Amino acid sequence: MIGLLLPLAARIGVAPRFQRLAAWAFLLLAAVALIFAVRAAWRGWLADRDAAVVQSHDKDLTIEAAARVTAADRAADAAMRNRDDAFDNSQATLKDKADEAARTRRSPLDAVFNGMR
Repeated sequence: MIGLLLPLAARIGVAPRFQRLAAWAFLLLAAVALIFAVRAAWRGWLADRDAAVVQSHDKDLTIEAAARVTAADRAADAAMRNRDDAFDNSQATLKDKADEAARTRRSPLDAVFNGMR
């Protein structure tokens, strides 16, 4: 490699006694630049990979949270339906008792109040 760089150093006007030193300095600078370029590329790749991992993890968490919210909504709806059904059943029972009391000529309010005790 030095053999290729010596004529280049002579062509750009480096004194003959410093041509070998200039060639070694160029090789050293080229090696350092290559190391820095590889290091920057590696860091860029790692940053992109880390961002992709974080984004994937965030997406998984979002999907999981949405699933939990959906499950909670369904459970709340089921609980509300159960509560409404229980209320409707108790109202129907009270109405049946009041109707039965009216048919037997008793006070419907007494029958309802007795059923509530």
